[in-house]
Amino acid sequence: MKEISEATNILGTNRIKELTDDSKWFGGWYQPIEFPDGTRTISTKDEKFFERDSLGIRKWEKVIKPNLPKGKSFLDIGCNAGLHMALSGFDKLWGIERHEHFFNQCLFALEQLGIEARIINEDVLDVELPKVDITLMANALYWVGYSDEGEFIDNYEQEIDNFLERLSKKTKWLVCVGAEGIDRIGGSLDKTIPVLEKHFKIEKSEKISLDRELNVIVCKSF
Repeated sequence: MKEISEATNILGTNRIKELTDDSKWFGGWYQPIEFPDGTRTISTKDEKFFERDSLGIRKWEKVIKPNLPKGKSFLDIGCNAGLHMALSGFDKLWGIERHEHFFNQCLFALEQLGIEARIINEDVLDVELPKVDITLMANALYWVGYSDEGEFIDNYEQEIDNFLERLSKKTKWLVCVGAEGIDRIGGSLDKTIPVLEKHFKIEKSEKISLDRELNVIVCKSF
């Protein structure tokens, strides 16, 4: 095993702190990641950052991983700091993250973990989607076309419909994770399934309780 020098550890720690921003989400890092030298992502606002089911590895283990179909290429839409790509084990990895802050976290995290991936810093409504076997949208679909200020874009439902139509032509499988407490497309099953089933065959839908009630929908392209 390659030894990590103390100097490298300090450098990594400094960069993690640089990428922590009190004005962003839960103190900057939204995903708990542990790097090979033992340093971890940090949150200045959440003392139990690594224990949050909805943000951490247990969410991957209990909600996402059991529902991932087999494949070789993987797209994570709303990839944040890259945790899901880091855990996925797929041969070809893509990520889309429109927030520059989280995009920069993802570049740093995957570099530290030695994982090769193509990360795109654009809004998913504008980007040319790659063709992949599996697409994951983990607590991400309800942000498409919906701003941090709580406003919908013009022609919101049509834009979502157009996006899903494009996506259905680019991926064999879509795994969508939502939160039952969010009353819009990508949140509750009641809001999300009728929109998805116009473009995908719903193979599975399930509610799962962690620290909040989540749901997962597994879809296959027609």
